[in-house]
Amino acid sequence: MNTAQKQNHGESNATEPNRHEHSTTSAAARAWALKAGIRVAATGRMSQKVINAWRAAGSPMPELPVVPIYPPGRTRAEVAAAAREWARGAGLEVADVGRLPHRILAAWAADGSPFPDAALCSQPDCSRVADHRAVQLCRPCYARLRRAQKLHSAQDRSGAAHIAWIGSEVGYGGAHQRIVSRFGAASLYVCNACDARARDWALMPDAAEVRQDPGRPVHSPDPEDYRPMCHPCHQLMDWQHRQAAAALEDAEAVLDGLDVAALVAFTPPPRLPLRPWPESAEQ
Repeated sequence: MNTAQKQNHGESNATEPNRHEHSTTSAAARAWALKAGIRVAATGRMSQKVINAWRAAGSPMPELPVVPIYPPGRTRAEVAAAAREWARGAGLEVADVGRLPHRILAAWAADGSPFPDAALCSQPDCSRVADHRAVQLCRPCYARLRRAQKLHSAQDRSGAAHIAWIGSEVGYGGAHQRIVSRFGAASLYVCNACDARARDWALMPDAAEVRQDPGRPVHSPDPEDYRPMCHPCHQLMDWQHRQAAAALEDAEAVLDGLDVAALVAFTPPPRLPLRPWPESAEQ
């Protein structure tokens, strides 16, 4: 590089904006926009329109970053969850998991460190957030009660006496665990519809309370709503139930205002008493 090229190179560097100055301008404009209620992304390139508006407002510089204050009884995980929810409510783009940027935590703290309405621990003289929402207990109280509960017998800890019992809010997997805990595997019994060996615990179509998790089949929180069935009988019963439900929906659409339930009726198989399979009965 000759002398002329070096001079030209130096002149071009002198006219280019300082990278640190550009970063400071973007950060200040972003903080001003957030405070003014303008929706901007948490990261990335700032819009020139927002930068021009920031300059028209006098180019105000933000205050020093506010270090988030952790209130008594609040963990870092709770602070991060509250700041993440606040950022989403403010229209900021934040990841579902991972570490939050300091500017998000600083903006959340500058807004008063708002925490979402959360259930508190149900134990007396405890004001911590209920981390175990199903039983409404914080982590220390949950661990303390679990340790105390180990002193009781296994019979006292089963069913509704268990600390983690959630009643009818149980999911698909938990419902089937209840069945196995109460009756054992379906292969220990004879099919409810034939004399073959059962394979599945089948939900009866006339179950009183039916729930469904996203992406999972329907289930019932009551183990009495299930009967052991072989796979062919189980599949046949479910298919007949689906066909009857579809026919009833089509009939209601055509015969609007009429009681068509009796026209398309599906009679589920009776709930027979559990019959042990001979091999299990001999043991």
